[in-house]
Amino acid sequence: MRKYKSRLSIKGKNVEATGISGELICVFKLSEDSKKEIFTSEKGFYLWMTGITNPNPEYRVNRDKSTVGILEYILDGEGYIEIDNKIYHVKKGDAYYLPYGSRHTYYADKINPFKKMFVSFICPKFNDFLKILGLDNQIVFTNCNIKPDLETLFKLEDISEVSEVVSKNALGIILSTFLKISENAKEMPSYKQDLALKVKILLDNGVYTIKSLKEICVELNVNKSHIVTSFKNAFGRTPYKYLLDLRMKHARELLLNPSYSINDISNILCFYDSYTFSKAFKGKTGYSPSEYRRLNNIH
Repeated sequence: MRKYKSRLSIKGKNVEATGISGELICVFKLSEDSKKEIFTSEKGFYLWMTGITNPNPEYRVNRDKSTVGILEYILDGEGYIEIDNKIYHVKKGDAYYLPYGSRHTYYADKINPFKKMFVSFICPKFNDFLKILGLDNQIVFTNCNIKPDLETLFKLEDISEVSEVVSKNALGIILSTFLKISENAKEMPSYKQDLALKVKILLDNGVYTIKSLKEICVELNVNKSHIVTSFKNAFGRTPYKYLLDLRMKHARELLLNPSYSINDISNILCFYDSYTFSKAFKGKTGYSPSEYRRLNNIH
């Protein structure tokens, strides 16, 4: 077994990941003969990796064709998964499974990035087992506490036997975990790619470009009142308030960089002028931009 700490990025043939603030992983070794048997016969099971990931707001993972099955549990925060032309919003207490061979992308929420535990394994025929449980078409499992199950898997890191033996123990734990998931799994309408989620994604990606809600109305061909009502019902605040909070977070970071003037930051964040920006910033933080800089010794 090999252990790594604090990977900041990953790049391979079928995977690319960025925005990792810290990661502790354990990679399990497998003999070349066993690898060949699994990939050529598409039989068998091999535990590949366990770990905990601490993403930052820029965290993003893309896989063109996953060579592993991945089960993840969110310890804190929020994130998004894109797979099969659908977008799923996930949060603390949720689990999700990304199948072997799938093309997918997942990324952290800009304001509240998730922290997660994960296990990845190679088992080309694992989807057959999911079909038996009725889970083959489900990606996200809400309010499904599998933290104890993954912690049990993590204890296999301390076993000094060859990985084939570890994998047999791991298979039993993973099968038991999915049986537990199947007992708790329910259809959740909130996981559909609804209007509120589409608006949120546009806002997340439009911190430096969106000047008014009208732009989103045109983009989605939906009237303003419907967008505001849908968004507030889903996220507890209006799109304007959400975007303002997001911009204030970015403003605090930009103000710590002396290269930017207050007027520059106002323009970058699409405020009408520096006065409007300063008023909004003080209303949110209790300090004017200049006072915030002095408090942080930025001159």
